[in-house]
Amino acid sequence: MRWLNFKPEVRALYEFDPYASIAEHAAEPALRSVVGLGAAREQGGNLLRRALEQLGDSYHVPRGLTPVVDTRTQRLMPGMYPSIPGWHCDDWPRATYDSQPDPDAVDPEAYHLTAIIDSKGGGLSETEVLCDELSVYYSPGVDGPLWQAVHKAVESHDVITAPMTAGRLWRFGSHTIHRARPATCRGWRFWMRLSMRHKVPDPGIVNSAEQVYILSEANGW
Repeated sequence: MRWLNFKPEVRALYEFDPYASIAEHAAEPALRSVVGLGAAREQGGNLLRRALEQLGDSYHVPRGLTPVVDTRTQRLMPGMYPSIPGWHCDDWPRATYDSQPDPDAVDPEAYHLTAIIDSKGGGLSETEVLCDELSVYYSPGVDGPLWQAVHKAVESHDVITAPMTAGRLWRFGSHTIHRARPATCRGWRFWMRLSMRHKVPDPGIVNSAEQVYILSEANGW
């Protein structure tokens, strides 16, 4: 049993056009675990390059971490989630694929850059971030999945949240609690994340198939 302390660390770095046509979305490659900004720009498409065009080549890679880029393009209907629902944090290391995240293995220097472009020009499905600090008392093996416990803790408090709006590059830390929001209408959505990862799970590949989710937000994983 232990207290886990979460502190939001999120800010917008710059803005760009949040709109792309369906044809532009359909032409965008989907990247998984591509190492390095240069490789991602080369293998990715115009939407990824738009999101990163003002970043430049000088960005900080903390010692011992690896910059990894993932992108996803999805066709959404109202109520569909673009990723597993529920309040959580990104890239907490797990000892095995089926094990729970290990709070002690999280590097405090790790961070993420993320952006969304959609066929609506914003508002289709934007990530919601928790603006408050939060402490969660968690007992592994007793309280169920970690992110389920975190989700229940957030929902039990009167908290302030805000959207990571489309058309901006956002930076957030590994202890920033956030969640995907369901699509508000029919449309296409491009998402990218550049993460400072503890390890690269698979060689960088280009995907052609993507999932959408309609699970309960409280399930955890």
